[in-house]
Amino acid sequence: MCGVAQIVRRAYRYRFYPTPEQASELARTFGCVRVGYKKARPIPDLTDQDGRVTNPGHERAGRRRMGKAQRSLARKAAGSANRARARLKVARARIADRRRDVNAAKNVLAAGPAER
Repeated sequence: MCGVAQIVRRAYRYRFYPTPEQASELARTFGCVRVGYKKARPIPDLTDQDGRVTNPGHERAGRRRMGKAQRSLARKAAGSANRARARLKVARARIADRRRDVNAAKNVLAAGPAER
């Protein structure tokens, strides 16, 4: 494996036992952070006209299908009939429409809360 860099990921878990004063200070700090986070990132109202909440789970499946089709295409020889069929699969698995839906949702969020 000459010339190939490897990334080493490590995780450490620590446990500490704060004094009662430290515990109250930590609780106060985390409470303030939680309040600030909730105020900065309000939960968006992403319902359609009928009041149903849209589910982005279909996008995950589409991305998986797209990745599988692209990997299959990468293994095909240039100019072969199999590559042409694999290109069609990639074209069918496109997720541009879903991206447009996500971008529309981002634009709604950027516009801020709607007047009701």
